[in-house]
Amino acid sequence: MVSYPTSGGAGDVQTHGWNFMSDQQKGLLPALKEVMPNAHHRNCVMHIWKNFINRFKDLYIREVVWDCARCTTIPEFKEQMEKLKGINQGAWEYLSRFEPATWVKAYFSHGPKVDNLTNNMCEVFNSKIVNYRSKPILTMCEEIRCYLMRRMVKHKELLSDYTGKLAPVQQKRMERLIRPSNKWRADWTGDDARKRFEVTRKATKVDVDLMRQTCSCNKWQLTG
Repeated sequence: MVSYPTSGGAGDVQTHGWNFMSDQQKGLLPALKEVMPNAHHRNCVMHIWKNFINRFKDLYIREVVWDCARCTTIPEFKEQMEKLKGINQGAWEYLSRFEPATWVKAYFSHGPKVDNLTNNMCEVFNSKIVNYRSKPILTMCEEIRCYLMRRMVKHKELLSDYTGKLAPVQQKRMERLIRPSNKWRADWTGDDARKRFEVTRKATKVDVDLMRQTCSCNKWQLTG
């Protein structure tokens, strides 16, 4: 068993923010716990979903895995699970076997500002290097290095005339979030710093603290 000090070690979450996502490989989980005992671990929800629909053919509950995984608050997740329990006891029991911190946004750590539910980026990368993986190790590493170099150059050329503060993908994501924002009302709570607001839309109310950069919906903490 490999051990590390409580701070500053290779497995220290606070210092390095380690967070791994896997396809539930049985051999990987004990290895990670031994080498990085304090690191967070997530499961790819796509793989949970595929196993789920193989067991439960009811079309009505096929999307319930995603509905649960996308919940950003614990009460919201528990409500979804109770709803599932009333519809299909077996499906509820199956999902209850998984530790929520590994697949539900509400339980994710706030260390890495990433709320991804799948490891699609790894799958895409694997598909790009499939022709290199069968070659001798040094040749493989060299060809992957050249591929990454060409990719970085291509991105630099695309961004050479770009003037935005955020990367284009993140800019588009922010614009999607901004569009419905005029349907919300922000009321100052009366704090001296004038940084805390109760933000309301219909029956939904959230507490937004600009000083701490938090929202009671938990989405800001997850993505930054």
